[in-house]
Amino acid sequence: MCDFSSKKNRIFPKIKEFKAHLKNDLDEMHLIISPHFDDAVISMGGFLTSSLSEQIYIVTVFGGRPKIPFSSKWDSKCGFKNSDEAILKRREEEKKAFSFLDIPKSNYLNFNYFERQHRDKLKEKYYSEEELRFKIKSDLISFLSKNKKKKCFIYVPAVPSHIDHKIITNAVVSIASDPDNFFICFYQDMPYTSNLISKNDNDFFVPQKELEKRFNLSVIPMYIRVRSGEGRKKKKAIKLYCSQYSKLKSHLRRANKTIKKQLKFFGIQEKSSEIIYLLSRIHE
Repeated sequence: MCDFSSKKNRIFPKIKEFKAHLKNDLDEMHLIISPHFDDAVISMGGFLTSSLSEQIYIVTVFGGRPKIPFSSKWDSKCGFKNSDEAILKRREEEKKAFSFLDIPKSNYLNFNYFERQHRDKLKEKYYSEEELRFKIKSDLISFLSKNKKKKCFIYVPAVPSHIDHKIITNAVVSIASDPDNFFICFYQDMPYTSNLISKNDNDFFVPQKELEKRFNLSVIPMYIRVRSGEGRKKKKAIKLYCSQYSKLKSHLRRANKTIKKQLKFFGIQEKSSEIIYLLSRIHE
């Protein structure tokens, strides 16, 4: 694991550019696991604008629509009268965002589990957190077996602040059993990662520290170069999530300021770039 106390790490941290190690090869898959409809674009939108779009697959895990509509605090805040209206509208927004980013329709799917705010409102019994982790793990194994590639990079949230993000990441780490072709990358899920950094006095190593502590494994920080044009396209894609954007705008603005400081700290010039953490046990 990284020695965070060393003078070298504190003063001149250098991290490698991730896409430089990738091949534009259709036998290489990049599977981005998005807890909710907007997470992949908000956190990995720069990567989604890359020339690898045909190799990118996106799974939205918690996009299920409860049979009996009800209202929740967040849905009401976003202007929806009930969960039915919210899910249908957000599915539509996601399709527009992915289309704008040139992600083929065949490359994204929804696992249709209910998100936390809806699980809490259900009158009938639903899956426990452990049952959800197991079912998501099984669904991912099934998906990967049907879509076999020589190499698969799978991207999951880095910070467990939201229970839905935590369930997903735990499920994916538990299936990482093939070191020859399976690579786990933790992405900085926004605004949770930026909040974590801010709460720790702008310790830009804190996401890495927390991941290594959580899984007792080493991770390698790397960055995805996002050029200015790609950054602008990412911003436009985020705004296509109209129902969410107005409520998240101020949070995302603060998050971007924090991440720009982090990028500067790591010596990265492109201000829209994205940082990931590669699980080194699987990488090596």
